[in-house]
Amino acid sequence: MRHPVVAVAVVAVLAGCGTSTVVVHGDPVSSPYDGPMSLPVDYRDKATVMERSGAAGRALECDGDPYDGGGADYDSGLASVQGSATGALENWFEEEIFGPQIPAEGYRVEREDDGRVLFSWDVRDRTKVAVIAANGLQDYNDDTGWGIEAWAQCARPSSQRGSPRRSASGCGRTSPEHGFR
Repeated sequence: MRHPVVAVAVVAVLAGCGTSTVVVHGDPVSSPYDGPMSLPVDYRDKATVMERSGAAGRALECDGDPYDGGGADYDSGLASVQGSATGALENWFEEEIFGPQIPAEGYRVEREDDGRVLFSWDVRDRTKVAVIAANGLQDYNDDTGWGIEAWAQCARPSSQRGSPRRSASGCGRTSPEHGFR
């Protein structure tokens, strides 16, 4: 008889795990990024973080050098375009299972310009993770829509404070103070 009670308790706890949102609505950024929203993304193995991350790398406000960055791969079937910028960000986190170790929730729209949206994940009002979604990308099914064009992060997530990515169950949270400088 104890097993059904435990099962109900586990289901009740896990039911709240999927309620978090990738994009939150909050106060506007006091000084939004005003640089270019589109720069080339270099996919070479030896490309620097700034070359790999396009405009997303320029939107960062790091205390040191950026740690990592890149773009999504829509030609190979590893990613699919979506109907909105927010949908593209949410889908990117679902499809990039072994992707970047960055927070999977708590982003806000920092800027919208000419078919692109800059999502930022901030610590004390400074952008530590930047993701740029672009409209008009084409995926492996020849569908056209919103996709992630570029992303960048400031520092390596702290292994002592836990991973900033959600676990496979979608649970787990990251506070802005955990893992990024």
